[in-house]
Amino acid sequence: MEMTWPQFKHRLEVQFDEMTESELDMATHIFLSDGNLNDAIDTIDKMRDEDFDDSMDGDHDSAMASCGWGTDEDYGYFGDDY
Repeated sequence: MEMTWPQFKHRLEVQFDEMTESELDMATHIFLSDGNLNDAIDTIDKMRDEDFDDSMDGDHDSAMASCGWGTDEDYGYFGDDY
């Protein structure tokens, strides 16, 4: 007997107290491809074990500097001398 999506999702929610959006996306992909609950659990476990450094996420200044759009100070301009 195959599981429906609500059953599949409920089993994952029992296994993992909370799931991130990316974990839920991965579970949805696995459900749609082969519906293997064990694959979904193993994949989410691996995702949680990876050391992901998101310390720079959302840092506008470093993102702009990385793409070549540094601040005025990066180019030697520190304001008008009055």
